[in-house]
Amino acid sequence: LISKKPFFDKETKTYKLDFDGRCELSSTSNVQLVDEKYLDDVVIQIGKKEQKTYSLDFCYPFNAFSAFGFAIACLSRG
Repeated sequence: LISKKPFFDKETKTYKLDFDGRCELSSTSNVQLVDEKYLDDVVIQIGKKEQKTYSLDFCYPFNAFSAFGFAIACLSRG
C-alpha cells in the first residue's frame, strides 16, 4: 500500500486529497492509502470532520481491528 498522491489546487495553491465529502477540515492526520496496482481505489482513509471528530473508511485488506489500529497510530503521531 502507498499514500495516495494529492492534486494541486491552483485556486488555493495547496495540495489536496479528494475525500468525496467525508472530510471537511484540513489536518496532518488526513490520509488515504491505495494499492499500488489500483491507484484509484482507496483501501483506507482517515479524514477530519470537525474538531476532535474524524471519519474512518476501510475495505479489504483491512478489517475493523487493523483499521482501528492504523487510525490510532495516525492520530497519535501529533
